[in-house]
Amino acid sequence: MVAAFSLPPGVARDQAIARARSGELAAAANRPVTSSVVQRVDALLGLPAADPTLGVGR
Repeated sequence: MVAAFSLPPGVARDQAIARARSGELAAAANRPVTSSVVQRVDALLGLPAADPTLGVGR
């Protein structure tokens, strides 16, 4: 997650964030995550604000 957020803003960064959330975060939660969960985890990790729907199933 931290590596994804360290990329410069743009499409590649958004894709890296989406992959990290859908892969790492969902695997750690052992279930699909919602945008509200993403916002909470990002805040707990001290990550900068980003679209909470990136990498989250709709």
